[in-house]
Formats: sequence, C-alpha cells, structure tokens
Amino acid sequence: MRDDSSCFISAKSALFLSSLKPVEAEAMAFLEAINWLTEMGYDKAILESDCQDMVEGILANCIANIELGAINRSCKHR
Repeated sequence: MRDDSSCFISAKSALFLSSLKPVEAEAMAFLEAINWLTEMGYDKAILESDCQDMVEGILANCIANIELGAINRSCKHR
C-alpha cells in the first residue's frame, strides 16, 4: 500500500491453496485486498492490477465464468 505521495505504508501477502484459473486467482486476490483495506478502515482506495481480463470483467460487469463472476460481483459491491 502507498500513500498519496507514493510512499510505502504496508503490504500483505497470503497463500491460496486451490485449483483456480489464473484470472480467478487474480480476482480472489483483488477481493482479499478490498477486504483488507476495509478492515483497516479505508473507504476509498485506488487499486491496480496487471490482469487485464479481470479488470475488464469488473468494469464491464461482463462475466463469462460462473466462479469468476461471483468473485467479481463481490469486488464490485465492496
């Protein structure tokens, strides 16, 4: 996490043991980041990702995969 001056504040890592497709794993990590920020009391944040398929799916609400769709809907409603 960085502040508005791009200075490092904190970071978090986690291990997920599952057989998710890469885009689903990215979406799950994205949701975990949203949950972590919420737990820390943040109500606004800018999140970045290098997974274009996941970002486009969240922004367009165009979900082809049921599992990914559930994760994306959770991200959109946080």
